[in-house]
Amino acid sequence: MIFPILRFLGLALVVGSPILGIKILDFLLGKRSKEDRERIKIMLKEKIVSDILILDTNIWMIDDGADDEDYFFKLLQKVCKELHLKIYVPTFQLDELDVNKKNDDREKIYLKSFAKTRILKFQQEELLIIEQVANTRSYVDDQFVNWSKSKADIGKSITFFTNDKSLLIKIRGIVTNVKALTSEDFISLFK
Repeated sequence: MIFPILRFLGLALVVGSPILGIKILDFLLGKRSKEDRERIKIMLKEKIVSDILILDTNIWMIDDGADDEDYFFKLLQKVCKELHLKIYVPTFQLDELDVNKKNDDREKIYLKSFAKTRILKFQQEELLIIEQVANTRSYVDDQFVNWSKSKADIGKSITFFTNDKSLLIKIRGIVTNVKALTSEDFISLFK
């Protein structure tokens, strides 16, 4: 099947389905000239690279019944390896995944387990750092905001992925030096 080619930011991007994402990324990062790969790295650095890369729990738990969730994580894994990025996971996030609330249904329990499996995979690939952070037992979104703000206050730049619109608004409004994105924002860089 032949896919159309678009010019985007001076780079040729193949347009196809998310299932072809890894092939597209390989085309972009693996099978291009050194000069083209460097231009692509610069674009990615402008869009997502920071001192600290954080994924909200809802990102780790993505499961929409399609291949998009694997697409996101395969792209993220490739980009982290290519650009030598690490994802930070605060221990309060792990606590959130361990707690099964009374109102958690079987699907939510499954998604929490699925998220821990993904985290473990990134840890095994040495793409993840667990950071000990005291769990204040307050709402996890507030802990993310406070933790991110404390990092920004000491001069760290942050990229924060979340699909939670309320958290996106809080992070963008309270934390300085942050790039707050949804999973779709990230995926759209490769389409």
